[in-house]
Amino acid sequence: MKLTYSGGDPVEFYSSQSSTANITAILEDSGNFVLKDENSSSQQFLWQSFDFPTDTFLPGMKLGIDRRTGQNWSLVSWLSDIVPTPAGAFTFEWDTNGTELVIKRRDVIYWTRKEVDFSFINVSKAEEDYFMFTVSANQYAPQDQRNFSMWQLRSDGSVVDLTTSRTFGGPECKGNNTDAGCERWSGPTCRSNWNSFELRSGYFFETVPRKVDYNSSLSTSDCKDICWKNCTCVGVTPIANNANNTGCVFWYGSFTQGLTGNNIQHYIIVDQGSSEKYLFELLTMDATNDTLELENDGNKGHNLKVFSAATIMAATNSFSAENKLGQGGFGPVYKGTLPDGREIAVKRLSKSSGQGLVEFKNELILIAKLQHMNLVRLVGCCIQGEEKMLVYEYMPNKSLDSFIFGKELLDWKKRFEIIEGIAQGLLYLHKYSRLRIIHRDLKAGNILLDENLNPKISDFGMARIFKINDLQANTNQIVGTRAGYMSPEYVMEGIFSVKSDVFSFGVLLLEIVSGRKIHGHLQIDGRPLNLVGYVKFCSKDQLLRCIHVGLLCVEDNAVDRPIMSDVISMLTSEAQLTLPKQPAFSSARSIVEEKSLSKRAEIGTSINYVSLSTMDAR
Repeated sequence: MKLTYSGGDPVEFYSSQSSTANITAILEDSGNFVLKDENSSSQQFLWQSFDFPTDTFLPGMKLGIDRRTGQNWSLVSWLSDIVPTPAGAFTFEWDTNGTELVIKRRDVIYWTRKEVDFSFINVSKAEEDYFMFTVSANQYAPQDQRNFSMWQLRSDGSVVDLTTSRTFGGPECKGNNTDAGCERWSGPTCRSNWNSFELRSGYFFETVPRKVDYNSSLSTSDCKDICWKNCTCVGVTPIANNANNTGCVFWYGSFTQGLTGNNIQHYIIVDQGSSEKYLFELLTMDATNDTLELENDGNKGHNLKVFSAATIMAATNSFSAENKLGQGGFGPVYKGTLPDGREIAVKRLSKSSGQGLVEFKNELILIAKLQHMNLVRLVGCCIQGEEKMLVYEYMPNKSLDSFIFGKELLDWKKRFEIIEGIAQGLLYLHKYSRLRIIHRDLKAGNILLDENLNPKISDFGMARIFKINDLQANTNQIVGTRAGYMSPEYVMEGIFSVKSDVFSFGVLLLEIVSGRKIHGHLQIDGRPLNLVGYVKFCSKDQLLRCIHVGLLCVEDNAVDRPIMSDVISMLTSEAQLTLPKQPAFSSARSIVEEKSLSKRAEIGTSINYVSLSTMDAR
């Protein structure tokens, strides 16, 4: 059996040594193409394609070595995305000594992994030593594709599961990172642990003329390796107009980044040290003397991940309008998808935002250190040039206000579960977290809902850290959402405490129960609001209890409001409740103002007096 083509020598696969052989060629369901001698009683194949893998790995194929013949089973990448010759820079192999999967670049280990997310078989015996994977545990594939899978070694050194688009190796390994299976590149002393290759758009200022190499056997990865080992090289650009996508331009001098620059992207050697050191200082400037560990882009772990702007741009399709989820006080929020398939929400600080570095720091410090099922989870961040971004887990049902004030319907059971979840999150912030946190901006728009409509408290830009023994604090800058959510003592005197959050929770509870905004007109078709119309979809006793607890939470005086542990107890038990006093702000504004004036007369001019407070609402 041989393959012939015009203008080239034939490629022979198999030649029978017997003139009496009855050879049959079969393409099996596994994808294996085999030759069998029908006259032979042996079940061994005369030849099979699985013994000669190219760049694709199927279930049933082997990576390893046949010690009887000396044959190695390994994948070889294409030279480029459009050149299928097996002369690429990468091989995907089974290391029989370390019993682990490895990706090599020109015979040098580039990536290793002892564990993979599939069931696999490792056979080690005198005749052969190999790795083989099965599809039964391919939980990441769509339901109708779980009985099929295949891996492909690409020209950039990544291995991709083509049924799920999950990747490992490749662009994750940027030169300096050793987590996620990556090996640090060897190179001169001019390359520090902070250096790495990043894909950027921008412009070069050449101090030395660029070098263009059209070598047809030079892959992009080869070019990066050459640049890495040359201290004067600052980056490389693949030659896009080359018919084979091989060869590169080597740059010397300096590079200026421009996120909205031209469409050409370059692989630039950047110093992550400046941004990460700055971020480290930023995160440790709080009173807790507690530090956060930083991780390079793409590494796995429980600590804070630092993403490059290029990674975020790729994830959000360059912040496209189609990916925009909304606009907040911090700036626009975009949906994105990371290379491993995880969906994220990216908050991008806008230059025109009323918030700034202080709020950005607040979010990083607080969310990164807090862990609770009713708090939104921070995935990582990006600080690069003028860009400051926060990366969160994606909440497919967006915010609570779109449900309780919109066309979406929530039955009473789910509404009560949401109320209880928010209460549990607040109790954690006030009492059980590593830090005592006052949120200061609790509202329906800052409660996100996951795929199961579980509530997650978000937006900690206005939050404040309390010392354990502190009961309240003063401020001369009133921040947060003013319309109905702020407690009287906060608005009038700049005093905030856990009871300020309790007040906001009470307002939110009443909104969830009634489906009406606190600052809207409490009427239906011109008639006074009647809650009887709402009790048809719920437990009347439970609804009335929620209203009762909500009114207790919005008491005028902070001392009359319950703490969150009492709130949860009142919501979930049938204990007798105290009667609420006069509702806040209904007719008490003059009384509050008189108290404020009286207090001013007692203590003199104070930064807490309302006339000296700067409103910074949103």
